[in-house]
Amino acid sequence: MHLKPERTPTEATVPNRLTPVAEMAFLALMGIVKAAHLLHDPSPHSDAIIRAWPGVFKWSVFFFSVDIQRPGVEQDAKFFMQDLIAATWFTFTRVDRIAAIMAETPGAIELMTELFFLEGSIPQMSIVNHPNAAATLDSMLHEAEDVWGTLDRVVATANGDAERIARVALSRLRTAVNGPGFETPIGGAALNLMCRLCRRRGHPLLYAFLHHNAIATVTKVAASAARSYMKTGNDGVIPALVGSFGFVANCLESTDGFTWVTIAMQSGLIQAFLEVSILLPTLPVECDRDMILAIFKVILPRYLIYRSVIQAVDGAMQKVESNPASKWVSQTPAKDVWHNFKRVAFERRALVANLTDTKHKAITSCDNSKCQKADFRSNFRKCSSCYTSLYCSKECQTIAWKEGGHKITCKLKVQERLGKNQSVSKNDIAFFHSATIRDISYNVPLYKELAEKEYPDTPMTKLVACIDYDRPEPRYFLQPLAGFENKQPSLGSSNNAVARNEALIERVQTNEGRYSLFQSSIAYGETSRLVLSMVNGEFWKMEPQMLDGIWGETWKEDEEEGPELDITTARVIFNEYLRRSEDEGAQ
Repeated sequence: MHLKPERTPTEATVPNRLTPVAEMAFLALMGIVKAAHLLHDPSPHSDAIIRAWPGVFKWSVFFFSVDIQRPGVEQDAKFFMQDLIAATWFTFTRVDRIAAIMAETPGAIELMTELFFLEGSIPQMSIVNHPNAAATLDSMLHEAEDVWGTLDRVVATANGDAERIARVALSRLRTAVNGPGFETPIGGAALNLMCRLCRRRGHPLLYAFLHHNAIATVTKVAASAARSYMKTGNDGVIPALVGSFGFVANCLESTDGFTWVTIAMQSGLIQAFLEVSILLPTLPVECDRDMILAIFKVILPRYLIYRSVIQAVDGAMQKVESNPASKWVSQTPAKDVWHNFKRVAFERRALVANLTDTKHKAITSCDNSKCQKADFRSNFRKCSSCYTSLYCSKECQTIAWKEGGHKITCKLKVQERLGKNQSVSKNDIAFFHSATIRDISYNVPLYKELAEKEYPDTPMTKLVACIDYDRPEPRYFLQPLAGFENKQPSLGSSNNAVARNEALIERVQTNEGRYSLFQSSIAYGETSRLVLSMVNGEFWKMEPQMLDGIWGETWKEDEEEGPELDITTARVIFNEYLRRSEDEGAQ
C-alpha cells in the first residue's frame, strides 16, 4: 500500500521527501529488508511482489535522487539510503523470476550499477552484513534474457567506460583479500559479479578485465582461498573459492586462449587446483566440483600443443613438487583428471626438450619441388623478398619462381608478414608442426588401417592425414586430397592466410606423389586454427623405426626467420633420412 507507484511524488524535492507519504514508503522498504528471511524461491508471495515491484522501483528512484544524488546530503544519510535500496532489491532477487523482471525494467540495471559504484564508499558492510549492490546486480545479470544488451546498459551507465567497471570490481576484490579476508562475503560477491560481467566473449567488459590482468589476480585469489580454507575450514571461504575458479574457467579461452592459460600457470593455477582437490567432496554444489575439474580435464590439455604453454606448465609443476598437495591429490576425486593432465604435460615436455637439444642440427631442403635437395640450412640461399623460401642454387630459385608457383606464394607471404597481428610465436608454430609429424608417424598403422577401411583404392599421398588437437584427447582421421581446398573453414583466418593455404594445397595436388599433406586443428581461444604441414611423399613407405629419434632435426629457433615453417619444416626430416640413406649407400 505505502509503495504504490501512484503515491510517488512527481518531483524529487526535499519538501516531498519530508511528507508522511514518503516517510511511510521509507519505512516500508525497511520492513521488506527485515522480512527478507521469509522469502525463498519458489515463494507463495512471488505474485504479490511482482505486482509491488513497479512501485518499489519508482520509490527507489525517488529516494536515490533526493537522498543520494542531491548535493548537501549528509554522508551517513547517503550511505544508509544507498544500502537500503540495494538491500531491498537484493531481497527480491532471491526469487529468480522476480530478478528477471527487475532486469528487464528500464532504468533498473542502470540504478543498481550506480549503487555498485557507490557501495565501496560505505564505511560499514551493510544493514544485513552483505555487499547488496554487487550481489543484486549479479542476480539481475544472471536472469537477464538479453545478456549482451544488459551488459551494454552497465557500460552505458559508466559513460561507456568499461575500464572503470573492471577497475572498481578488481579493487573491491583486492580490498577483501587484503583486508577482512575470504571469510566475509565481499570477495565472493565481487567474484560472482565479475563472472557475470565477463560472461559474453567479445564484449568490451571482458576485454577490460583482461586488460587489467584479471586472470593473474583471480588465479592468485584461488590459490590463497584454497590455502585459507585448508587452514580454517571456514565455509565462508567457499564463495570466494568457487567464484575464483568460475571466473578463470569462464575467461581462460578468451581471445587467443593460450595467452591466458600461460598467465594462469604462472600465477599459481596448478597449486590452487592441487590444494582444492582434497576439498572437492565438501563443496555443497556438484556443478561447482565439475566446473573446477573441467579446467584441467577439458580446457588445459587442449593448449598443451603450444610450446610456451608447455614450458609454463613445466615451471609450475616444478614449483609444486614439494607441496604436500601433489601427493594427496591421488586420494581425491581429482585423481584421474590430474594424472591424465600430468601425463600429457610430461609427454609434451619431453618432446620440447628433445627438439631443443637437437636444434643446432637443423636440416632443410630446397624449395624447388623438382630438386628437394637436403642439406644444412646455412648452405642454402634465401629468397630476398619473402625471406623464408630456401634454394640450393640460383637455378633452382629461378625454376621455383617461373614454374613452381613461388611467384604467387612469395607475394602472399610478404602481405601476411606486413599485415599480420598475430600473437603466436615462431617457436610455437614450429612446435605445432614437429608435434604433428611426430604424432602422425607414431600412428602410421592407424592411418593405414583407416585408409584401407575408408579409402581402399586411394594412395596415401592422395589423402590428408589430420589430427584434431582441439579436444582433451587428439582425434586422428583422414580426408581426401581431391577437393580438400573446398573443405577449409575460415575460422577467422585472414583472406591472405586462406590464399596461402590454398596455394600449399594446390602444390601438393599438382606434384602428385612427391608430397603428402598433414592438417592439425589447434585450440585458439574462441575458435580453432588449422595448420597445414607438407612432407615428402616417401613418408608412408618408411618403416616406423626409421622415423624414431630424428624429430629434433625439424626444430628451428632462428630469430631472423618468419613463421613460414608450415611449408618447409614438416618435410625436412624425411629428406634428411633420404640423404643419410644415400650417403650410407655410397659408402
